[in-house]
Amino acid sequence: MGKSKYVITVTRQFGSMGRPIAKKMAGKLDISYYDRDLVDQTAKKLNLPVSTVNEEEESATKKFQNPFEAMRFPLGFKTSSTQDQIFEAQKNIIKFLAEKETCIIVGRCSDFVLSDMDNAIHIYIYASYEARLKHCVEDLHLSESEARKMMSSVDEAREV
Repeated sequence: MGKSKYVITVTRQFGSMGRPIAKKMAGKLDISYYDRDLVDQTAKKLNLPVSTVNEEEESATKKFQNPFEAMRFPLGFKTSSTQDQIFEAQKNIIKFLAEKETCIIVGRCSDFVLSDMDNAIHIYIYASYEARLKHCVEDLHLSESEARKMMSSVDEAREV
């Protein structure tokens, strides 16, 4: 009897080390790991209509002075029909990956998209304000004031 498939979704506070933790967990469990970049690559590979993701995200990112600022609104401030199509395509990709194999999926509303899935484990990674600030300054090389602003604004955007 083969082992049954499951999916772990990971959402996180900005600066909490959620992505590296999820990646390490995938390695320890010997399962696939998908984050935003891999989901986008998978979309292209599957020839799903996410070909405009990079252009949309780049144009949204250009509005920000700091590249980390784009993490607040990865597709910009206002939703457009193109952005709605991207979300819909990414939702389909997340569901496809979850049905295809056991894996960890970071972000991209995967916890919401897979909320009805029986074999899904949803993990939220958080850390103390001090630990997050230290990570942002030491590992992401943000100034302390940039780090404080980013922590506040990204957390606020992700709570919506």
